Amino acid sequence: MAGTYITADMLTANVSDKFDVGPYLDEANSEIEDLAQRLGVGDPTDISSPLHHKVKRYGICYALLRLSQDKIGTNTPDIAIEKYTRLYEVYQGEIDRLNKQITKQMITNSVDEILDRVGGGYMLYRD
Repeated sequence: MAGTYITADMLTANVSDKFDVGPYLDEANSEIEDLAQRLGVGDPTDISSPLHHKVKRYGICYALLRLSQDKIGTNTPDIAIEKYTRLYEVYQGEIDRLNKQITKQMITNSVDEILDRVGGGYMLYRD
């Protein structure tokens, strides 16, 4: 079983208070551990507590994405399906964006200097 990184009180979306979110939280916590492994964190105990805000946001979005995904497949009026389809698209976009930004250092809280946090770029112009 995965550690507990995301809890029900972290979910502030209006949709989450109408449903049992326990299974979605379990999936989100497992997904955080899977993300850590993909980034090279071998031991789940190396995941920092408290979570970096982007890792926390990733887990929350994952839980709400899964809830929305399940609600799309239910027999409800079309307007409800449309609502959950939109929510699914929003959370999927946020997960994709965060997935590109989260680093191993964010998960393990091993960022020591400001230079570890930012990257630079430049453009070379020649006459």
